Amino acid sequence: MIGNGIREYRDVIGSLRYVRSRSDLKNLKLGLLSRCCGMNATMAAMSKHREEFDDVRAIVAPQPISLSSFYRTILAHMGMSDALPEVADALRRATSMELKDMDMPQYATAVDVPTLLLQVRDDTLTTPADVQAMFDAMPTDQKDLIWIEGTNRRFDGYNYLPENPKPMLDWFDRFVA
Repeated sequence: MIGNGIREYRDVIGSLRYVRSRSDLKNLKLGLLSRCCGMNATMAAMSKHREEFDDVRAIVAPQPISLSSFYRTILAHMGMSDALPEVADALRRATSMELKDMDMPQYATAVDVPTLLLQVRDDTLTTPADVQAMFDAMPTDQKDLIWIEGTNRRFDGYNYLPENPKPMLDWFDRFVA
């Protein structure tokens, strides 16, 4: 059962604990590349167990997404904007979770490490306002948001860093190295 990062946050903490438990890894400096729901899970984890991130020096995060923004956008494309309450109800019955609890700006308030967000501005699956709200909610002054222009395809955002690694490498070099 997927929780848009709300349940999966435990996997992020488990990964950090695993790295710290390994004699060959525990002394390395930590930076996270957290994509999409992986960043959602990271934000949820930071909001619940901030102490687990004391040694995380930076995050690079392509395309985190709030589930209500996703459903609102998809339903609008289908001409069914008024169906959001029914979708939220079906989600609640299937997951025991409220749609509003899967909106990520509320968790972004815990992200106080240097963070680089990336987002396709014209992404057909969400709105720019969603990622902008996450960015604005982060209490760190060491943050940046790169808007990926010239496409509306979400997967172009996932492919951006493999094709253009410089922003990520510069970010990690600046804050982790």
